[in-house]
Amino acid sequence: MKAVVLAGGKSSRMGQDKALILFNEKPLLLHITNILQEVNSKVYISGKKGAYNSFPYPQIADVYPEKGPLGGIYSALEYCKDDILVCPCDMPFINTYILHFLLLNYDPTRISVLEFNGQIFPTLGIYPYNVASALKTFIENDILQLQKVLTALNAQKIAYPVHPNTKRYFTNLNTPEDLKIQTFSN
Repeated sequence: MKAVVLAGGKSSRMGQDKALILFNEKPLLLHITNILQEVNSKVYISGKKGAYNSFPYPQIADVYPEKGPLGGIYSALEYCKDDILVCPCDMPFINTYILHFLLLNYDPTRISVLEFNGQIFPTLGIYPYNVASALKTFIENDILQLQKVLTALNAQKIAYPVHPNTKRYFTNLNTPEDLKIQTFSN
């Protein structure tokens, strides 16, 4: 299975491209690609074509620009022509244990996403190639909210066990304040 980092967001709350922000002296994108590389040797970046030329991974441009994570996932499915493991670029604490847990528990016939402590993570999951045409229909009808798509397509929600130290793994860095808090708490 191919692994895809979703890095095409506008990063409007962060004020700059989140994928390129330095976190522990490395771009966020590099944190995620390194983890995905440990789980799967075929890693791709779905995002702004040419924005990530300094990274040694193939880049996937959006088929439908400005369609959010759904557009990036659809573009990756069409590019790879295969099932894909997706991960957002703004979760620097994600680790191989979480990804292996996902890979061991997913249903190959439908979208499978992780859920932690009641929160669903639609950009941390496995999207089978067989849903590409359905995703295209959602995009063409301007239904872009991933939660609606997951419900409509009866996605599998895989609950990751809650332990005192696991909450950190599911932290998204969306604002400069999030980045400051996480950098100082390391």
